[in-house]
Order: sequence, then structure tokens, then C-alpha cells
Amino acid sequence: MTTGDLAETMWSATAAPAPTTDSLDTDITVSVAIVGAGYTGLSTALHLARRGIEAVVLEAHDIGSGGSGRNGGHLTPTFHFRPEFSLTNLKKRLGDETAARLIDLQTGAADLIFGLVDKYGIDCELERVGCIHAAHTPSMMPALEEKHADYQSLGRPMQLLDRDQTATLTGSDKFHGAWVYENAGHLQPLSYARGLARAALKEGARIFTGSPVNRLERRGTKWRLTTPHGTVTADFVVLATGAYSSALWPRLKRTYAHFRLGCAATAPLSTEIRRAVLPQNNHLVDTRRDTFALKFDAAGRLVTAFNVSGLRGMSRRNMAALVARRYSWVWPQLASAKWDFFWTGAIDLRADLFPRLFELGPGLVTAIGFSGRGIPTGTAMGTVLADYLSGTQKEALAAPLEQPSYVPPLMRLVARMMIPRFRRQDAQAMRDDGLEPPRF
Repeated sequence: MTTGDLAETMWSATAAPAPTTDSLDTDITVSVAIVGAGYTGLSTALHLARRGIEAVVLEAHDIGSGGSGRNGGHLTPTFHFRPEFSLTNLKKRLGDETAARLIDLQTGAADLIFGLVDKYGIDCELERVGCIHAAHTPSMMPALEEKHADYQSLGRPMQLLDRDQTATLTGSDKFHGAWVYENAGHLQPLSYARGLARAALKEGARIFTGSPVNRLERRGTKWRLTTPHGTVTADFVVLATGAYSSALWPRLKRTYAHFRLGCAATAPLSTEIRRAVLPQNNHLVDTRRDTFALKFDAAGRLVTAFNVSGLRGMSRRNMAALVARRYSWVWPQLASAKWDFFWTGAIDLRADLFPRLFELGPGLVTAIGFSGRGIPTGTAMGTVLADYLSGTQKEALAAPLEQPSYVPPLMRLVARMMIPRFRRQDAQAMRDDGLEPPRF
């Protein structure tokens, strides 16, 4: 997510302080240059530095100024919900052995983050709680049951809930059951990004902010990156820019669709409401195709992320009306909630919703297409990049290193146009089950 001033976000107002960094004002030579100080770039730098490999991060703005400081704060280490994105289908596409490594990487991402937070004392409001995937209509329960069966082979804690159990866990009677993936959590995303930066600096990496790379060129066997006041010469380059990739490398933007999301946060809610809404502090997404995701922060603010389409995201008024209607329908006690913060951003979306590791040129790589799983996937892909850059053979990497593949030119437009259709499908699914759909 990358749209707008980072100061507009609630995360900016509540985050732990950023480490002190300067802009690049000299010429340096390193083993690895990383463009982008988000989760992927910082995780790569951290894991390289822990292996004694000299790495430098160049960030155009501030640490976490892209998606890492704008997302909903969900640590959901699974792949996307729809049946077509199942583990079974991933195995069919990649083969059992390759898919198994990628599945282990993604589903182990929560443990990776828990370990980093513990090791480096990262102050990021981490809550180690299950993610609730709640059925908005009874006909969605078979899909959740299929998801449960698909993931059971991993041996990780999870459970299926009936309607009454779901009502107890969510505080709402609007859901018809749920799948809970226990090995998950949520956190303050900007604080986490800043904590990763502190950890990388502690291990010996260097980070330069306010240092946009305006030129990238191959010189012999080296790469040269030029910023307004300095240069970096490196053996390897990682483009960790996600949805805010510039024209630095030809056609990089064609490897994903830039898809807008909106976020909103309430003022801190009363203790009474907190005891009634998500009383065990889980985070939640529902099974709507036009899904909303929500969690609470440490101060008791409800934070939500949602798709932007049409009037959504164009003004605070429109976003306030949208979230007020939706959440007061699910939890009537939220009808009087005051929504204090609104911001928008974007994600790098792939049609298959699986992350990609692309080799753009000799010694030039990028990780792209996290499709809304930035916290777990971005952190985990940093370890894969560090493995590759420290000598691991391509065939043994946890994510396959591929030549770039490109999304259809109209994918961004089509994705945006699909949101109204998704809303209609969600409403029709409720009608088919004999329910009256809400208007939001």
C-alpha cells in the first residue's frame, strides 16, 4: 500500500520511534544493494548481515513508507481463501517438492516473526492469536471445511467452529461458522518495520533514507545505483519496492497489478465494547469476495482494511459511511463508534495470488505479488533472498526463482471493476440462503 502521506495513517501516530538514519551522500561499494526499506528489503538486509554479508538499503522516503506502514496489521501466514488458491492446486502447479518448500515458508512465517520480535525486542504490539475466517452465509461453510482439510496435513493448530462457537469468539450472531488458523497474530505494522530496521542496523547492515535510486545500470560484472548525492556499486541488487516500484527497471511494473485498498480506525473504544467485540482479541476476515479485515490495536482502536472501488476511498465521508454501515450491522454496539483515521494505499496483486521471486538480470532479483500478505510473506521472502544471495542453489530455494511473468495489461482495471460484481455476488449468496443482505 503506497498512496498518500504516511502521516495520514493511524500507525504513524502510534508507532514506536524510527531508528536514526541519514541520506546517502558518498560513493560506496558493497556486496548487496537493496532498494526499498519495507519488510522484504529489511528482512533481506537483516538475514544477510547475520551471515556476515555486507548489505545496504536505499529508501526513497522513510522506513516503512510504502505498504509496510499502511497495511491492516494482520499476520496471516496462509495463502488466500478461495478454493482455487488451495495447497492442493499449488502442488499441481509447482510439483510436490517445490510446493512443499513454499508452503513451509508461508505457513512458518508467523514463527519466523515471533522469533525476530523476541530476539531483537521489537516493540510492535504483537498479539499471538488465531485468525478467524468467518462465513457470512451458511453456504460458505463447505469452503471453510475444505480449507480446514487442505491445511490439516501441516500439523499446525486450527479448528472449525459452528455458529454458536463463532458467535462466542466474535461477539456477533451474523456469522454462520468459522475456520480459525491458530498460529497467526496481528501487530502494529509500522512499528514492526522500524523494529526490523533496528535489528538490521544492529547486525551491521546500513540503511539510507531519503535516498531515491534514480538510475540502475550494469557496469561489467557490477551494478551501479545512483542517488541524488551518492552511488552504490554492488555485486547483487534486490528490488524490494513492491507496489511502489518506479520506472527503475523496465517492465517491472508489469509483473503485478497496482490495486488500491482503504483503511480506517476508530477512536479507542470503551472497555465494555472491547469485551463484546472480538473478546479474545483475534483478527478477523469474512468470506465475502468483497471482504473486510479487522483487528484491534493496543489502545482499543478498531482497525479495518477494505477494497476501494468507485466512491470508496475518494473521501473521508464516503469511507466513514461505508465502515459505519458495515460494522454497526455486524456489531450494533459499534453504531456510535467514532472513526478518527482514514487512509488509502495499494498492493502488488497477482492473478494467482502467490508470491513470486523473479530474476530480472544477472545478479538482479525482485520479490513481488504478495497480494495482501505483506507482513508474513514479505518477511519470509527476505530469508529466501538472503539464502540465494549467500550461495544457496536455485533448486533448493524455498520459493522458486523464475524469469519474470507479466499480468495482463487490463488486470488492474478489471480487478477494480470486479468489486461491484463481488458485492452483488455476496448479496446473492445470502439471498440464496434465505437471508436478507445488508446494504453496504
